[in-house]
Amino acid sequence: MDLIQKAQQIPIAFVVGRGRSGTTLLQSIFDVHPRVCAPAESRFLLYLYSKYAHVKRWNAEHALHFVQDLLSEPKIKLLWHVNHEALLHVLMSNLDKLDYGTVCKLVYLHDACCVEKGNVQLIVDKNPVYSLFIPLLLKIFPEAKFIHLVRDPRANVVSHKGIGLKSGVKGLALSWRFYNRQIEKTRPGSSGHYQLLRYEDLVNMPEKLIRQASEFLDLPYLDEMQHPHKYAPALSGKSKNKVKEKALKGMHRTLIEPIHPARINKWKSTLNEKQVRCVEAIAHSYMFKYRYSFSFKTKVLFSCVCIWEMADLKKRILLLKCYYLMPFWIRKKRAESYGIKKLRKQLSLS
Repeated sequence: MDLIQKAQQIPIAFVVGRGRSGTTLLQSIFDVHPRVCAPAESRFLLYLYSKYAHVKRWNAEHALHFVQDLLSEPKIKLLWHVNHEALLHVLMSNLDKLDYGTVCKLVYLHDACCVEKGNVQLIVDKNPVYSLFIPLLLKIFPEAKFIHLVRDPRANVVSHKGIGLKSGVKGLALSWRFYNRQIEKTRPGSSGHYQLLRYEDLVNMPEKLIRQASEFLDLPYLDEMQHPHKYAPALSGKSKNKVKEKALKGMHRTLIEPIHPARINKWKSTLNEKQVRCVEAIAHSYMFKYRYSFSFKTKVLFSCVCIWEMADLKKRILLLKCYYLMPFWIRKKRAESYGIKKLRKQLSLS
């Protein structure tokens, strides 16, 4: 099988959910597996979509510009090690067989995390932002599978505040509800293409949940997957990409420790009663749906009570979606102007 056939046939799965819900932990678990390509978080699928997704007949100019534009995406430039020369060669040699989905899979297959493993049979891409773009991802990859990871909203709020976000409790709870609501509204209807997992179950019963996820993805289970801190290349020091390793350990310090449930109830000693009531009131219906217990008998807090926070959240989501639908040159100019500098600061790499 040549590389083009492999790219067309290799399955892809996306890990979605509100940020700080354990999506990076799950990505690291899959990264342990020798048959899985689970690269660093990037948005290149969205970044290049408006320019290349609608190309029907690829030519040499498309291929050359695609690779050049790909390398301008900040996280690709900083956290990935794409063999762009080999990628360009494959594109140029197979112009009549290309479409956007195939080209994107070829990008994954040319990243060092994939090349180092060799016989990769599954691509797993994790990005909380994908929660807002599931219909677009299904346009690119109609057969894609989605793992939806949820976490107790009270713990999620505390985790976000722990990384220095200035948003208030009300705004963070609204974001938790909005992201999960978007996933529920736009996810694939087939149970064979969608799986819901709870972060608390993952850290309490790692073997059971990892087996479930592996079965869902038609992936052989390995005991090593329970110990990503030991066996995941980006966490164990085995990866050649030291920038990715430093960024991952900096943003997610708990990943270098064994999986354990010690922090599940940290919110109980961090949030006061008023804050807990606020989160539970906002997230009420989805807390019930995802089987989270309530601390208080709280009435649902309707959106009109938090009208300003909700308006601000919707404005930010709308701007994000518009950003990825704008002409590509706008995104590229922004990325070249301060994308890398902003990312270095965010990941504490400066």
